Amino acid sequence: MKLRLQSERYFCIFNNQQFKYSLQTQLFKKQSKLSAGANNIKKGDIPRFFFSNVINIKQYSDIPSNINQNSQNEEVKTNDQKELLLSGGGCAISYQAGYMHGLSEFIPKKILKQYRVGGVSSGSCIASFFVCSVYSDKDMKYWYEKYVRESLKQINNEILGPFNATKYIKEQAMKAYAEAQNLKIPFNGTLHLYISPRKYVIGFTKQLIDNFTDAQQFGEAISCSCAIPVVTTGKFSDVYQGISAVDGGFTMALPFRNQDSDCIFLNVLPKICSEFPVVRERPDFLSVIHIDPEESLKFPKDYFNFSHQIADEYFLRGYLSSHKQKQKLLRAFRIN
Repeated sequence: MKLRLQSERYFCIFNNQQFKYSLQTQLFKKQSKLSAGANNIKKGDIPRFFFSNVINIKQYSDIPSNINQNSQNEEVKTNDQKELLLSGGGCAISYQAGYMHGLSEFIPKKILKQYRVGGVSSGSCIASFFVCSVYSDKDMKYWYEKYVRESLKQINNEILGPFNATKYIKEQAMKAYAEAQNLKIPFNGTLHLYISPRKYVIGFTKQLIDNFTDAQQFGEAISCSCAIPVVTTGKFSDVYQGISAVDGGFTMALPFRNQDSDCIFLNVLPKICSEFPVVRERPDFLSVIHIDPEESLKFPKDYFNFSHQIADEYFLRGYLSSHKQKQKLLRAFRIN
């Protein structure tokens, strides 16, 4: 009995020491990661805006284009250990687009090019268009107007449009892919997203897609990532390369690629959604920014309103929100 108690005592001491060592290792790893990731940006590297006061912007038409603004000539290789992640959000897709347009006005492209961009559900659309804006001279406002607003317009013009939303999203995604190829935008190595292939009758598994081969495959990946059963598909599931699949948010609501990546997660859903069990899988180093901090978007009404007529209003609200959170974003990207 005495020997047993003594053994248990040593075991507890060993476990305690092992825990301390593990904790110290993680802290050292995090400190090293932060030091290595810190960017010494000079004030001159952050571009001036075309306007003096964001408060003066009252409507969508007032938002300036930032084409040729915030551009860097040098090519920066994507860092596999840095990820910029976008949540799903249904029709808040326009809000996300506006937020990313505003973000790109004060985060230099040479910093953005260091990040892999990941998305899930509707966030996969914005993630792909944001990559397009970072690697071309066409800004987020351009990609929003040409493809996001057009998708919403097609959906809204049909009586049962919302139930066929993924069909229109796929069509626009394929057109966008063709234009991106002409502009030599590198999706492979910069973009990833998640879908949820069906498993057995009602089960699902997660699938990471980070390699894009042609317009058809790209369109199917984007549409499946947005496929909410019945609601946006008119049927139980969509199809990716012959496989039945649904919204990636069902299995991977926080779309990180590597467990030990330094991730910035931009969440447009209500904060309570981050407590759902499916969001519990998290990377080791994570910064979460709720891009609608005052929750001005009301769930579920504003997240399932496919009207293209209010999309510009959402874009404007997202744009202004990014500027309100400018300091928080600069800290997240480690820009002093």
